[in-house]
Amino acid sequence: MGFWDAVFDLGKKALSEGTKQTKDVSNRLSKLKRKSDSELLKMVKDKSWASTVDSKDKAVARQILKSRGYTDEQLRK
Repeated sequence: MGFWDAVFDLGKKALSEGTKQTKDVSNRLSKLKRKSDSELLKMVKDKSWASTVDSKDKAVARQILKSRGYTDEQLRK
């Protein structure tokens, strides 16, 4: 396999991984957009070690709340 073949394969793998991550975030966003502000706030503020909330879900929930007008200060309280 030549150099350019290796570069091409590496590029294909990177694009494939990027597509998977985009789909994952999109799925999380559509799932969490239906939740109420109080449900999302509960997810964002859950700091327990036994939390069932995934860190990616927390990040998406935080972004949804920010788009609904919440500030960083409000999300920290």
